[in-house]
Amino acid sequence: MIRLLIIFFLFILYGNFSSNLNNIVLLSLINIAFYSILRNKNLNFYDYLIFIFNSFFIEVILDMPLFFTSVILIIPILFMNYIINNFSFHRVIKVLIIFFSSLITLVLLNNKILFNFNFFDYVLLLLIMVSIFVGLVNYGRQ
Repeated sequence: MIRLLIIFFLFILYGNFSSNLNNIVLLSLINIAFYSILRNKNLNFYDYLIFIFNSFFIEVILDMPLFFTSVILIIPILFMNYIINNFSFHRVIKVLIIFFSSLITLVLLNNKILFNFNFFDYVLLLLIMVSIFVGLVNYGRQ
């Protein structure tokens, strides 16, 4: 329920800030979508619905065809889910894998982002995303 509220809040916030903050909002939406799928070894229906709902919002924001990202991204994400959850990685390494995969996805979906960000924005974004993900891992089910 908390993730659904965060997704809806971020969708409302998109477009009300500068382009750098809008890109951070978009990256957090992608990061929440990846977290929903990669969180557990067994994928349950509720997490898959959150992924579909989140990818729908991302497609609306980026003016892409509907359900384009959820169809194309689900197979590599499920493969990455198998790798992350079946091998013993430390939690920090899992966080970095999910963060960089969501950053790569954001760049592939909207390639103008590379020209808008500065190095300081990337470092700040990395700190924000890692802290949010660790918080969701520790307190996401409460």
